[in-house]
Amino acid sequence: FSLFADLYICIEVDFYGHFFCKAKTKTRTNTTGTFIWNESFVIDLEGCENMRLLVYREHGPHSNFALNSSSHSLVLGKCTQQLSRKWLGPSTLEKRVEINHCELRVSLKFTPYEGNTRGVPSGKAGALFGEKIQQVCRRQKRDIPFIVSACIREVERRGMGEVGVYRVSGSASDL
Repeated sequence: FSLFADLYICIEVDFYGHFFCKAKTKTRTNTTGTFIWNESFVIDLEGCENMRLLVYREHGPHSNFALNSSSHSLVLGKCTQQLSRKWLGPSTLEKRVEINHCELRVSLKFTPYEGNTRGVPSGKAGALFGEKIQQVCRRQKRDIPFIVSACIREVERRGMGEVGVYRVSGSASDL
């Protein structure tokens, strides 16, 4: 990869034949000859068969690289790794993946489902985030809480661009 490129990695997993981005690293600039992320992610792999790692080069507004105005990143390489039940041990497993003649070291650890997705329980019955929705509406002086409006806007913004939100790929066999 280019010596002074701004890179990030997108971790995708397949779900019924479609890949979805489940985690994205922070963008790093190479200053020492090596890119080091040291980031951790918890990814639900229920029903998944493959994991795909995509390395992107981020392009800012002053980039010399000619891209269309809607794209700010370029895929430099990708690797698809078939998931294996052999990885389900209690210890951390290190995988070395080669992407465009560069080595990427990934550490994987299996965490049982019951231990990885528990949140803090709400203090009140019928309350989301610890407060009843009617109280949130009253406090914000709105009919619909801001968090709900923001989520709807985000789904509408990304919906047509991502398979599975509002559209299904033409190659999908399950509808």
